[in-house]
This record gives sequence, structure tokens and C-alpha cells, in this order.
Amino acid sequence: MIPPYLRKFDAATYSAWLASGNLIALISIFESGLSGVITQRLSAAYSQGGSREFARIAGAGIFFASVMSTVVSVLKSVMSPFMVSRVHTPR
Repeated sequence: MIPPYLRKFDAATYSAWLASGNLIALISIFESGLSGVITQRLSAAYSQGGSREFARIAGAGIFFASVMSTVVSVLKSVMSPFMVSRVHTPR
């Protein structure tokens, strides 16, 4: 089934949209694994009554998520001018 919005997009724009969505999906898979590990470790620390360990793990998780989001934002900003020509989209 062809999406109805293809009447407004040309094939190049639609291809670029699909490629960017797939890239976001790949990044979210990595982040999803990280958040699962952090959640398991936080649960273990909480169940053992280790409030210091819980705070340490929570702080490390927040720090790592902040660093990763900064890295992804910088990479996006650096690479975005080149992506238009790479996926052959009209300007």
C-alpha cells in the first residue's frame, strides 16, 4: 500500500525520510539496551537497600545519557549538511 502523502513528496525526499527514520531506530536500539541494563542495576541496588549504590548508578546513567545525547547532537549537526547531497535529495 502506497502512503497517501507520496503525492506531496517525490521519491528522493521519501527515500531520505525513510533513511533518517532508520537511523533514529538504530540509535534507539542502542539506547534501549543501555536503559535496560541501568534499570536492572538500579532494581538490584534498591532491593539490597544500598541507597549509595542506587545513587551512584542513577548518576552514572544520567551522565552517560547526557554525554550520548550531546555526541549524537554534535554528529547530527556536523553531518546534516552532507546528508542532503549523500541521499540525493532536492534542496
